[in-house]
Amino acid sequence: MSKYDVVIIGGGIGGTASGAILASHGLKTLLIEKNQFIGGRCSTYEKEGFKIDIGVHSFGRTSNGPLGTVLRMINMEDAVDWVLARNPGPVQYYQGKFWKFPKELEKLIPPSDFSSLIKILSD
Repeated sequence: MSKYDVVIIGGGIGGTASGAILASHGLKTLLIEKNQFIGGRCSTYEKEGFKIDIGVHSFGRTSNGPLGTVLRMINMEDAVDWVLARNPGPVQYYQGKFWKFPKELEKLIPPSDFSSLIKILSD
């Protein structure tokens, strides 16, 4: 087994960000996650063709927020193009356009799929 400088248990947002920062400083880092994917409550799963957010689905304050801070720490701040919503509130940026939620949800989901989505979310 290889020797690691750091072992991180848990690949949630904190563990993943910490691992990226430590590795960017040259530390040999092992990240251990019990699930098939990293991200914890900041991830998505797919069921019956729908992508569903497990928890957090956005970060506020753009480059001035926690994600921007981590990206700067690992010299990756130019990897993200920040898109600012002109009208604050529950919106989703998709296919180059802002969609208001829940008002315009039906425009994003075909009527034939809407009842299936409601069933999945209620399970």
